[in-house]
Amino acid sequence: MKNIFIPQSVFDSPQALAIAKAGHKQACADLARKHPSDLGEGNPNHPKYESLFGYERNDFMNKQYRR
Repeated sequence: MKNIFIPQSVFDSPQALAIAKAGHKQACADLARKHPSDLGEGNPNHPKYESLFGYERNDFMNKQYRR
């Protein structure tokens, strides 16, 4: 197995950032289309996690993922 070094500048390029932004937008849209009860129990958006660590789910997720 050969290790290949990829410079950080590749990941920070405008093209890579645009691809990441589009992927994030698509993932959010996919999640919004699903009913919460269709999610696996390991998913933090599952209904059993409506209150996480004393926070409401949306407040907790906003602390986890900046918008």
